[in-house]
Amino acid sequence: MNKKIKHLILLTALVAAGGIVCLYLKVNYLTSIVFFLIIPSLYLSLISKGSAKKAAVFSLAMLGIPLVIDGILILNNAWLVQTMFSFKVLSLIPVEDFFFSFFSLYLIVMLYEYFTRSSREEKTVSASKNLAIISIVLVAVFLYLHAADPGVFHIPYAYASVFFFAGCLPVVLFLFSHPRFLKGFSSVSVLYFFFAVFYEIVALKIGVWSFPGTEYISRISFLGVQFPLEEFLFFLIALPAGVLTYYEFFTQKDS
Repeated sequence: MNKKIKHLILLTALVAAGGIVCLYLKVNYLTSIVFFLIIPSLYLSLISKGSAKKAAVFSLAMLGIPLVIDGILILNNAWLVQTMFSFKVLSLIPVEDFFFSFFSLYLIVMLYEYFTRSSREEKTVSASKNLAIISIVLVAVFLYLHAADPGVFHIPYAYASVFFFAGCLPVVLFLFSHPRFLKGFSSVSVLYFFFAVFYEIVALKIGVWSFPGTEYISRISFLGVQFPLEEFLFFLIALPAGVLTYYEFFTQKDS
């Protein structure tokens, strides 16, 4: 059996077993992150040690971007999580979202590095400094504007609007000028889709997150749960390509 197929089967088994545990025990948000994101990430780190450092550096450098998006969605009541902590960062962002964001980024990059890259082109870790600067500036601007006028982030159809401009548009522009990355991005999107759909179903069934807002394009009902069409299009399908667009643009020498 091909080594990568073997590891894919084992990784899928880990996620499946974790999901069953989460459903049976009705775990909290942080524990679900451990089973669906942290354990698979650690497994990939063990089998692809050479990619772990650059994936971690990139994920840390980019962390501010998903957290700002998270803050905007929360302000618009588009996404709500059940935190186990009595406080939120800046009275807005649940502590668990830091782990969710970091390990989502890390897992996607590690899937990409291990399963789709035929060669190990050396990435310049220092190039992630540019991304880190952008993330820090973005967070600073968000905090300043939110403090000056919290209403400035009340955006019609916030979920669709934010992810179109922050995710879909960069992907289209990047792949238009770098079409050679389409195959790799698509492969990771397929791999990630099955893990993410399972996580989505489990999370909604045990109540670790919900979508209480009203401004969505549409809603989808699937296996006893309901979620916005935007969640399906952007989080379940387009997210890997979005993350990998930033990854390749900021860390690949020849991008």
